[in-house]
Amino acid sequence: MTPSPSRPARKLHFEFPSETEPELKAWLSEAVPDPSWTQAPENAEILKTARQRLVLRIFFGDAHPSLVAKMFPLRNISSMLRYKKYAYQEFCNGQEARARGIRVPRPYCYFHRRLFGLVTGSGLVTEDLAGHRDILQLSRTRPGGYLEASLLAIPALLSLYHAGVHHVDARDENILIAPNYDDGTKFSIIDWQYAAFFEPRSDWLLEHLCAHYIRKAPLGEREALLNDWVKRLHGQADMDTPLDIVKQRVERLLNARPSVRARLHLKPVGKD
Repeated sequence: MTPSPSRPARKLHFEFPSETEPELKAWLSEAVPDPSWTQAPENAEILKTARQRLVLRIFFGDAHPSLVAKMFPLRNISSMLRYKKYAYQEFCNGQEARARGIRVPRPYCYFHRRLFGLVTGSGLVTEDLAGHRDILQLSRTRPGGYLEASLLAIPALLSLYHAGVHHVDARDENILIAPNYDDGTKFSIIDWQYAAFFEPRSDWLLEHLCAHYIRKAPLGEREALLNDWVKRLHGQADMDTPLDIVKQRVERLLNARPSVRARLHLKPVGKD
């Protein structure tokens, strides 16, 4: 039976980044929804819902007019025992990426609820990126369509390359561009549940990031991305590896369909 969203959240465990303001800590401790709920409370706006995920916009006040709560209601014992792979992993990955200089939504807290010793739901609260638009959304209004919009993703992907950060799903819908930044230089990368961290400026990492972005793009855009877009990205990255080699490796990676586990344990193309 799903608890009523009108009931206040209680008996939640919290973790806060050190810079979270005391007033906001106190408010969040009282106001965040119970992460085991599958329905939104009355004072929240649903941004996204899926089988085991609920993303809400919650409203605070003048200092933080709105925040985003991403919750994972856990419905089976296996998920409850592995609860750290959901919100907690996203919370930790986001903080590590932020420490490396990657622009991510500012994290405000992680929280979970236990029932009879098992975690029945977990969540995190982050900055609200209201007004930002993702690359796929921008592609619908750009004169040059998807290819032109994808040029705006280059600064975000280069930031991952320079920092040695592998966002496992750095695709068009997870790269958000701030309003009035038509060059893509003010962005934020979202959805950090799966990430890995390597040495900065590893050319093979950028090859994997390129291949995944192209793989998740509309099928009809693949040829233009592989030629024009990869060339632009290669030039801006100032890679040591020649362009023709990079394109060959990206094309080879496109033919693979790696699992999330495989993408978390990347290796250079051609290496066993």
